[in-house]
Amino acid sequence: MKDEINNRILETMFRFFKSVKPTMSFHSKTSDLTMVQFEALILIKHNPDIQMKDLAEYFSITMPSATSLIDKLIEMKYANRKNDIKDRRIVKINLTKQGEKLLHEAMKQREIKINTLLASLSRKDKEELLRILETVIEKTENYEK
Repeated sequence: MKDEINNRILETMFRFFKSVKPTMSFHSKTSDLTMVQFEALILIKHNPDIQMKDLAEYFSITMPSATSLIDKLIEMKYANRKNDIKDRRIVKINLTKQGEKLLHEAMKQREIKINTLLASLSRKDKEELLRILETVIEKTENYEK
């Protein structure tokens, strides 16, 4: 019985993320961002001069995959990279003005989507959902160490 409920939780979490994924990407007349690209812009915004290795670690991807992700954002003119003055092996990533503008627009759109998605939940239910998710994340992060 215990395993059955755990399996149902995992299956439901998978279905939840699958159903939410399309709402977490960003589409406008001028740009399309995948969920990962969108999250990368948020990460860069909150961590100016983030190093490529930290970005790869955050997303649990290889350095070549992180480079590919950033190359695409640079190609779209939303991010730029610069080498550290003291150590050219260190690559720092920042948002461009265009990237900041797009991120602001995307964040507003995401807020509307998530508000619509969670509109049927009471404040108490939202707080409980948040508490449960944070607990699971904490346990997962500690489990991996």
